[in-house]
Formats: sequence, structure tokens, C-alpha cells
Amino acid sequence: MPEYLRPEFDKIVTIYKRQILQEIEKGKVRDPFLSKILKILLDEQMSIERKSALIQSFSKEKIRSVVEHLKGEKMLLNMLPWDEWLKDNIIEYIQAATVALTKGGKTELAPILREKLRKTGSPEIMRAFGFLKDRESIPVVVSFLKNQNPLQKVLAIETLGEIGGNEARDAILEILPSLEEKERRIALRSLAKCADKRDKELFFKLTRDKDWMVRLSSIEYFEGSSSIDAVEAICYLSSDPVQIVANRAISYLEKRKDCNG
Repeated sequence: MPEYLRPEFDKIVTIYKRQILQEIEKGKVRDPFLSKILKILLDEQMSIERKSALIQSFSKEKIRSVVEHLKGEKMLLNMLPWDEWLKDNIIEYIQAATVALTKGGKTELAPILREKLRKTGSPEIMRAFGFLKDRESIPVVVSFLKNQNPLQKVLAIETLGEIGGNEARDAILEILPSLEEKERRIALRSLAKCADKRDKELFFKLTRDKDWMVRLSSIEYFEGSSSIDAVEAICYLSSDPVQIVANRAISYLEKRKDCNG
């Protein structure tokens, strides 16, 4: 189910809980997966142990989808055999665990998932830690910056930008001189998200970079400041030859009403 439909789905299920359970009992919900999920969520007479057993009866390929429906069911999530599921590096269970962590609030899974990230380089785990801005995962994420796999390297750079903080900033700055052009673009965009006032001179220089995507990242950095210097830098980019850069700068300035030129 698309994520944007889930709140509406949850609302409908709550309102018509009794009717839905009756339809399940009559065998009118013909999708076996949906029928079982709805019964787990709605049947208040079913013990939590029974619900846990039903969840474990799904194939590993279905577990992620099941866990996506358990948002807010912390007690039930706690009943699931995570230690057993994550004992081996089975991708389906790793994916389910990242969902439980990010959407189900099961923060107890964070330490084991950091270790799984170190061992497997799982993109799902890395994105999850970026989403959560999990600073404890930074050392593991940084270890992938020198990875020979360019996709993992780029994802690590993006994740550091999402996490933010001094440690992430320093790691991006350290690797920046060694990056190829495409990687440099991504790194500077990530840096713009976690840079601070120490990086002002660098981003001033980047407003004149030959790469328009880098110039765009410099706007992102200066948008976070209300200083006159920031306004001057973005004023300069409002006449950029690349329209998307100019438009982004103009949009900022229209909100600020501070550009006289």
C-alpha cells in the first residue's frame, strides 16, 4: 500500500472494526494476507502471544509488509523474535527490522542494526539511520566512504548529510578533495546540510563554481543564514545563467525582500 494512503486506511479500519471482523469470519475478505493482518490488528479477544505466532507464520518475504502495519503496536513488536531473525544476514528480516525501527519506534534494534550495517553495508539500514539522524551510527557510515563500491560510498555521503553534526561535517570535508566530479556534487550538497559558519568562505567560492549543481548547493547552505553576507551571495546567484539556480536564488530573495539589485 502506498504510504500516503495508510492514514486513511487506518482510519477506515478503526471506524468499521466490528463489521470488518464479521466479514473476515464469513470468509468475505478473500485476500489471505489482508485477512490475517486485519484479524491481528482488530481482534481484541486474541492474545498477544497468538498474534505474535500468527505474524511468525508469514513467510520471510511477507514480514516487512506485516511490520509496516504494526506502527503503534510496540508491545506486539516486542514479542517478535528479532534476535532469532537477525542472527543471520537474511535481507528480508533486516528490512523488517529497519521498518520496526523507523516506523514502529523500536529503538532497541538500533545497536544490532549498526552491527549489521558494518557487516553487510545494507542500503536499507543506512537510509534508516539517515532518516533517524542517528549520530551513533556515524563511525560505521564513515567506514564506507573509502569503499570501492561507488553506490555504497555515495549513499554513505548522503547519509552523513542527513544525520548532520560536526562529526558528519568533518568526515565529508576530509574526503572531499579525493572525490570524482559526480561524487563531489553529492558531497557538497550533503555538506550544505550539516556545514556551519566555519564553512562560509568555502561556500562563497562555490557560488562561482563551474558546476551549476554545486552552485545550487551553495544556495542551500546560505538559505540557512540570515546574514548580509548570505543575502549578497544569493543575490549574485539570482542572475545565474542556469535557470534552476537563478530561480532558487530569486525565490529565497523574494521571501527575504533584501536584494536591491
